[in-house]
Amino acid sequence: MGGPKTKRGADPAFAARIRWLRQHGVIADEHAHRWDGFRELRNDTSDPKMQSIFTPGNAYTVLSAVAECVSGLYAPPTLRTTR
Repeated sequence: MGGPKTKRGADPAFAARIRWLRQHGVIADEHAHRWDGFRELRNDTSDPKMQSIFTPGNAYTVLSAVAECVSGLYAPPTLRTTR
């Protein structure tokens, strides 16, 4: 449910997928900031210049939040149409 392919036939970028899922009601508006935060964290930690070390407590907190949000994607869908 990550949205349509790009004009070139590629999968959309993570930001575009988040935007599409939010527009179609899969990601609730109140959770959009969390998804954007996950995307930014992924971008920051995948950059060799920005590597971070997380304590077990910090890692648990982040992974718990990710798991909660991902689980929410598997709730019965209530898609809304765009206008």
